[in-house]
Amino acid sequence: GIITVALALIQGNWGVAWTAVQTATSTIVTAIQGIIQAILGALGAFVTGWLDAHVLGWQTKWETIKTFVTTTINSISLVVQAVMTAMQGIIAAIHLALQGDFSGAWTTIKTTVTNLVNSLKEAVATQFNLLKTIIINRITETKDNLMTLFAAIKAAVINRITETKDSLMTLFAAIKTAIVNRISASDFNGIALR
Repeated sequence: GIITVALALIQGNWGVAWTAVQTATSTIVTAIQGIIQAILGALGAFVTGWLDAHVLGWQTKWETIKTFVTTTINSISLVVQAVMTAMQGIIAAIHLALQGDFSGAWTTIKTTVTNLVNSLKEAVATQFNLLKTIIINRITETKDNLMTLFAAIKAAVINRITETKDSLMTLFAAIKTAIVNRISASDFNGIALR
């Protein structure tokens, strides 16, 4: 564009210069518009996907909540069951102690406490693992959404830049051809150039 404008101005051909300026400006403006449209399109797709996943995806959220509540109720049930079993163990230990079987009472107390601690550990581990899974799933979902967004923006920008480059290459090839044709067809200082 600049070479064509310069040559046209030197030759006093204002129409060719103005056409070259318009063509170059149009190409640049079209490229910028394309990049902006590509970015806005990618953002629109991301927002739509986010809405589908977070606002409209209540079924998935409900399933997560339901699983959490069910697991919590099961854990509470295990704890209550463990406490009741522990109470039975304590009663059995007292009964054995009253009968004079202190060794049996001691063994029953140890077994009862071990079972109670193991049941409590299992309930806590179950809840912790469930929370960990929920958090990891949310982080993974957010990461995947961001990766999709950035990939779409990158692809759109690369496509628009490639289109602009190809358009500019075509324009420069046409300018080069026009310059070569103009120079070879004219007499420069009385010397014919080929």
